[in-house]
Amino acid sequence: MYNLMIPAELKSWVDTVNVAGKTFKYTAEGPVGLANGKKVLHLQANGGVYGAQDPATVYMSAIFNFIGSDFRQIAVEGHAYDPGKTEELLAEFIKKVELEAQTF
Repeated sequence: MYNLMIPAELKSWVDTVNVAGKTFKYTAEGPVGLANGKKVLHLQANGGVYGAQDPATVYMSAIFNFIGSDFRQIAVEGHAYDPGKTEELLAEFIKKVELEAQTF
């Protein structure tokens, strides 16, 4: 379980791949992403319901949009509030992931 952020190992990887001159460059107008055409799909399970305000998703979106990639996110949320709905929520999540995978 990670509260409000991503695992340290993922953060380390993000820091490794975000390199000036490789995944972004500095210009007179500001930084420009060089990872255009690259897709990122962030899958996450949240016991609570955060929607677009989930800190991990906000962080991941900012990082991958900064380098110019096509960032998408799918989350399953709220299963801690109603454990009886966990299987239903996971089934919906899996359907969304399978649908996204068809165009990924």
